[in-house]
Amino acid sequence: MKELVKFAIELDIVNMCTKIGYKGDYIISFSGQQEAISKIKNFCNESSIENKIMHEQAKAYNTIFCVFHAGDDIYKLKD
Repeated sequence: MKELVKFAIELDIVNMCTKIGYKGDYIISFSGQQEAISKIKNFCNESSIENKIMHEQAKAYNTIFCVFHAGDDIYKLKD
C-alpha cells in the first residue's frame, strides 16, 4: 500500500482518500486527470491490486478505487 501512495503522490492527482471497510479491507481512492489515473491503474494491475475506475462527468476527472484485502482470518480474533 505504501508503494502505491508513494507512486501516486508524484502524479497530478487532485484528491486521495482512504477508508476501511466493515470486513477490514482498506480502500484508497485517487482522483485526477485521465493520464494520472491510467498510470495508477497500470501500477495496480502489475501489482495485482483490485481496482475500479469511475468517471465523474460533473467534475471532469476520474476516480480510481484500489482495494487491499484484509485476509480470511479477520474474524478469528477469539479462540
